[in-house]
Amino acid sequence: MSSHFLHLFKSTVRVVTDTIQEVKDAGIADAQFMNMDDMAEIAEWPNVDLIGMAQFSITFDDHLIDMTCAFGVSPYQDRQLLRHITIMDRLVDKLKPMATHPVFHADTGDKLGWMKVTNGTTVRGMERTESRPLQFIVASFVTSLTYQL
Repeated sequence: MSSHFLHLFKSTVRVVTDTIQEVKDAGIADAQFMNMDDMAEIAEWPNVDLIGMAQFSITFDDHLIDMTCAFGVSPYQDRQLLRHITIMDRLVDKLKPMATHPVFHADTGDKLGWMKVTNGTTVRGMERTESRPLQFIVASFVTSLTYQL
């Protein structure tokens, strides 16, 4: 029996990678995905616009699974933050309350269910670092996935 952790993680990555593809297709930025928990030193991040995620967590409660994640945008050399604002606008739209995203099986790609954004999505203030700006959107989800006790 699966805890669904991997399915939810990869489905959340897909929300980000779908956004990256939309941004590329619209000619906004040649952004790349980044697991922002992977590298603590922002100065070591690639010199490109990054869209990613951090602090992925799930909660098991009475056979139900809820999830929370921070979605980050960090442009590179974006004077006046025009690309940043446009990317954030697209990502906020995907993470507004009641937005629903499919949950896919991590290996087969089959649809397993859905994850729906709950009330309380928060756009955090801009974090300033020595090398680049970084801003997170924190969203929580209820899912249709269940597990056996």
